[in-house]
Amino acid sequence: MKFESSLITSIEAFLAKRDSANIVTLLRPSGTDTVADLGAGYGYVASKVADQSKALIAIEPDRRRARRMHRTYPNLDCISAVGEAIPFRNSSFDKSYAKKSLHHTTDLDGALQELNRIMKPTGCLVIHELRPEGRWKLVAWVERKMRRTHMNFLTPDALKHRLEKVGFSVKFLKNRATGYYLLAEKK
Repeated sequence: MKFESSLITSIEAFLAKRDSANIVTLLRPSGTDTVADLGAGYGYVASKVADQSKALIAIEPDRRRARRMHRTYPNLDCISAVGEAIPFRNSSFDKSYAKKSLHHTTDLDGALQELNRIMKPTGCLVIHELRPEGRWKLVAWVERKMRRTHMNFLTPDALKHRLEKVGFSVKFLKNRATGYYLLAEKK
């Protein structure tokens, strides 16, 4: 079990290095920022953002991943919760991000409303998502069939529309080989 845990963490770290650099560049965390990571996975990106923030809360719905994250990165504050019901007060965070996690939410609009609610009026949100076309169709099929998980990939324009509907203004959109990045601010 220990070998499996460290192997998975190593694979996630390998795959997340480029993602974390892009997220840190867009998010620009500072020593005064409180940051929320929605769908933190095994915590690699959260560990990098936490190094540059006042505080970071890693929010992960899978309790096993949350426990593994805490073992791997014991200094990270991690809670097990879903994006549709984030257990924090209004305006608790300066910044937030979601790395390849929103497609797993069962109520995307509810999760986006929650992100808007927990962010301060000057807050910014960075999202990295996979596109619904191309090789990601196969990933979605495998996830649905083998792991029986919910997957709902959106095009960048569709996600931009939903963000605007719940009170965000999209300031930046960039397509990459690993999906696309959005930077949004509260209106």
